[in-house]
Amino acid sequence: MKEKKRSLWNVIESVEGDKVIWIIVLFLILFSIVCIFSSTSRLAMMGDATSRLDILKGQLFIVAAGLALILICYNIKNLNFFRTASRYGFVFSLVPVLARISSGTQTIILTVVIAAAAAILFPVPEQEGKA
Repeated sequence: MKEKKRSLWNVIESVEGDKVIWIIVLFLILFSIVCIFSSTSRLAMMGDATSRLDILKGQLFIVAAGLALILICYNIKNLNFFRTASRYGFVFSLVPVLARISSGTQTIILTVVIAAAAAILFPVPEQEGKA
């Protein structure tokens, strides 16, 4: 049996999914690394005794963590997981917004949320004949 020679094109062909999205992800990764590397001298001067290499290592760690998260999500084939996660993700995305509003507005929102939860959990039965 003839063994296939491993080349870059074979790796690209073996990638599943939309190749345009993978190319966009690759370009965004490269762009972020170039931008951070080009500004590391200024960031190093502003920081507390951090070197250019430390800043670049931090960016590479963030890129690797993001790529790992993309690959984890890519391998989840159950779409119900994403439906459920999106509901909770929307709720958690409101937390920073609620942290920036005034305490009076927070009290009003909390009161409405508690009243809505109480109305859903403990409904009052309707009485017939009373208007």
